[in-house]
Amino acid sequence: SKVYRIVKNDDKWYAAGTPLPNASPTAEQIVVVEFMRRKLAFVFNELQVSQRFLICMELLIRRAQQKQAMRSLTPTFPPH
Repeated sequence: SKVYRIVKNDDKWYAAGTPLPNASPTAEQIVVVEFMRRKLAFVFNELQVSQRFLICMELLIRRAQQKQAMRSLTPTFPPH
């Protein structure tokens, strides 16, 4: 899974962190989550809210990957 943030300002798209030429208060903060070859877009009006959501998604993905790795290390025995 991949998570990243982009900004839409005056119908133009920018990578997160790129200085906007005419930063508008109506700029949309978009967090994109790529999952199972699909992209889900979450749109926010506030930068801080979008950053908080991005961090939470990254932590959830990391935890899911850790749990999956632990499952693959745990030996499974056939039932007798």
